[in-house]
Amino acid sequence: MLRFLFWNQRRQDLSDVVAEAASTLRPDIFVFCETGASSARTLAALRVVGKYHFTTGRIGKRFHVFTRFHNRYIQVRREAERYLIFEVALPARDRFLLMVLHGPSKSVGWTPTSLAMEISHYAGALRHAEAELKLSRSVIVGDFNMNPFEPGMVGAGAFNAVMDARQARKGKCVVQRREYRYLYNPMWNLLGDRTPGPPASLFYNGNTHDELLWHMVDQVIVSPEMIDYLDVASLRILDSIGGIVLTTPQGRPRSAKFSDHLPIYFELTV
Repeated sequence: MLRFLFWNQRRQDLSDVVAEAASTLRPDIFVFCETGASSARTLAALRVVGKYHFTTGRIGKRFHVFTRFHNRYIQVRREAERYLIFEVALPARDRFLLMVLHGPSKSVGWTPTSLAMEISHYAGALRHAEAELKLSRSVIVGDFNMNPFEPGMVGAGAFNAVMDARQARKGKCVVQRREYRYLYNPMWNLLGDRTPGPPASLFYNGNTHDELLWHMVDQVIVSPEMIDYLDVASLRILDSIGGIVLTTPQGRPRSAKFSDHLPIYFELTV
């Protein structure tokens, strides 16, 4: 079993909360973007609980990844400013690719159409990595800055991520005689107020006629070959970590104290 926690930290130093997460949730892999803490500070907080290793890419420092495993077991195979693709090869476990990403934000002018065009490049990079490494087991996690239903998520030429695992298991769809591989998006199971936790991962009121208010921008999606490894029952949006409450009495993220994003947690049975 591998435990994962992803969090866009909104440039806050949340090392104390991270240490609490390591103590109570015991993630094997933490993935952070927009963190306000140095890697050394976070490592110091984590190592009060147990031994962790830090890794990131060579292009920028957007992502901070902390794992219980030596860096020789999790290596960057492809990278760009907004994504990293790791090969995770742990002893006596099945290899898989871990892609971490942070999509451009609509708050600075990116439209759903423009985001879909950009995301198609990320999806293409993942396909190239899979082909080069002859490895089709892939997990993609991050702040996509898109909801599960937006073009960059469901578009055949982008991530082509569907809500139904049965459909994803079919492997591919055909559009104009071109084949596009499916991915599976389990985040649909957590969207709305009849779910066990928050309605989504981010609350934002743009005061427009079509504002959704709650947005599921922080997501994990997997390739069909990883569906059986993903423990969907473990997947949740965290509104508290140990005794630390991350939401207001109204159930919204406590953005002034922590982040405007809520973390997501999931487990893989690799």
